[in-house]
Amino acid sequence: MEKSQAVRLMDVWALGPWLVMLSLLSRPLRPWEKRVLLGVGIATILYNGRNYLLNTSGAGKDFDA
Repeated sequence: MEKSQAVRLMDVWALGPWLVMLSLLSRPLRPWEKRVLLGVGIATILYNGRNYLLNTSGAGKDFDA
């Protein structure tokens, strides 16, 4: 497994869920701060999960950027 793929998995399984949990459990944060953390956490999971699946399935290998 490439290093970048390992980082993506860490984002999906550790960082994203941690941000979501922090947004739900942290009391001293303002409501808008909690919404930002929740949004960033969900976006992290979706973005990195999608990229991991695309890279491991071979989809997008034909695209030359």
